[in-house]
Amino acid sequence: MIWNQGSKKNQENFTIYAYEIAGTYTSQLADITPKQLIRMGERWRGDIDMAWNIDWRKVNIGRKQLPRLNDIEYLTVLKLGTFHGNGYYRQKCMEALASYEGTLSFIMLRLNDWVSPIRESAFVLVQKKLESCGICELFEALPMFAKVKDSRRRSDDYMLQIEKKVQSILSAQISVTPIDEIHTYDVNIKNAIYRIVSKNRILDAHSMKHLLVLEKTGYGKTLLIRGILQHYECDEKQIQQYLQSKSPIIRYYALLYRYEKQDNIWSGIEVMLMDKSRRIRDYVSYLLKKHSDFSILDYYKKKLKEKVTSIAILGISEYGNRQEIELIKTFLGADDDHIVAAALQAYGRLAAQEGEKLYWKYLFDCRQMISVRAYRMIQKYNICYGATTLYQAYLEKENTQLGYYLLKLLLREPSWERLPFVLRLYGKENLPQSLKNALQGAISTRNMYVRISTKQAQEICDILQEKTDTIPEDIRKGIEFDIKYVIA
Repeated sequence: MIWNQGSKKNQENFTIYAYEIAGTYTSQLADITPKQLIRMGERWRGDIDMAWNIDWRKVNIGRKQLPRLNDIEYLTVLKLGTFHGNGYYRQKCMEALASYEGTLSFIMLRLNDWVSPIRESAFVLVQKKLESCGICELFEALPMFAKVKDSRRRSDDYMLQIEKKVQSILSAQISVTPIDEIHTYDVNIKNAIYRIVSKNRILDAHSMKHLLVLEKTGYGKTLLIRGILQHYECDEKQIQQYLQSKSPIIRYYALLYRYEKQDNIWSGIEVMLMDKSRRIRDYVSYLLKKHSDFSILDYYKKKLKEKVTSIAILGISEYGNRQEIELIKTFLGADDDHIVAAALQAYGRLAAQEGEKLYWKYLFDCRQMISVRAYRMIQKYNICYGATTLYQAYLEKENTQLGYYLLKLLLREPSWERLPFVLRLYGKENLPQSLKNALQGAISTRNMYVRISTKQAQEICDILQEKTDTIPEDIRKGIEFDIKYVIA
């Protein structure tokens, strides 16, 4: 910022500051999400120059003092002023902001201010704003309210009063808001609304169910189905519909609800062992074991004989033992990629590290689904194939998805074994930035409790000499220093 260094006129310096803030942040605030706004408020003091040559207690922030700003730009100065590091100025801005519409979010955040008098002032202002603000302004402020509720500075008594007030306003006004409109809000606002209407019986059952139909996110569905099952009576027909829902979340909570109501299993519950959701299969298995002597493994074997499916294959691995490996292997040659992928995953669950040769084979499979599954098995069971093997394979598959996997696996090898190969790759321009960062980390991380041969040490030193133009001097010197202490 450009300051009037030859003058001590406090107000003039503030005016310069205000114009700079308005010009820089007005457009940003217009499109900011609640989550971004919360983050901005948390880091504002550290990111923005507080302009120490201004006595913030004495500045006049009145509208007439900033004639070059339009109303939106002026509000930008006040809004961001509520994040300022100086408490006197922060409170001035908060109090001035309270007389404008659409500002409840900023005042709500000050309920978590680090200065107690500002928190108290914010409580009074929030109470007044809630008396007059519209439902849309309240919706936009709900994520801020949730943030403050989870904080450590807020007063429990204040929050309880505000929470009751918010619930009262929502109960009175939300019914006039089209349900389809609620669904279009930013995900943080929408989830904040869902949390309240699911915890408290504010909406009618039809509206809650309509929101559930519209909702696409897992967390949103979880909040809504919990609220529906807790506050609204669901008959057997409705629960059966939920048990057949396309959403695994809805199916899972319907399963919990039906079991809690009956306190026992029911005829036909075993069909849910074939659910695509592992979470549901696990819970059904738990119930069957608790209330019966039903053989889950035999059930999956029977289903596999009737029809080869991924779920039956996975189920056998989930409840079988190593004796089932040969059965699983027969499906690795199937024509259906999904069956092969499931068989590979099931094989891994039974064979673990002992399947290293098979995983290596399928890592190079031309079918991406199979290659990815093999890569995950290698990662899951921490299998090392040797830095030399991985590096040579990488050079053959460079600039491919498989090459990316091979390089990631190379970086998991023991530090001194991978170091010569990582040094050779250092400085390559065609690598994504994430891999460049990973290479940097792999070079910097060296185990000083192992021993390497003189031949290994010499190879590393030779590479450092060859790449003096690429490898920074501090890295080279650090490696040369460490090598002296790990040579056997």
